[in-house]
Amino acid sequence: MRLTFGHSLFARCGDCGASVACATWHEHICDREQLVEHQLNGLEDEIDAYLGSPRGRFELWWATRERRCAD
Repeated sequence: MRLTFGHSLFARCGDCGASVACATWHEHICDREQLVEHQLNGLEDEIDAYLGSPRGRFELWWATRERRCAD
């Protein structure tokens, strides 16, 4: 998946986050390490957003309560 902005000479790969020259886009192969790093960053963002939501705050509260009750 290619994400371009205006008439840029480069595009960001939606899979690995790499900046790739549009002229060589068809030759791009995602670097495995960069792909995993990009996916982990996205996962961290999703977790942070969830834990900041009302449901996530409740889950944190409940887990803390359950841990205290188990001791």
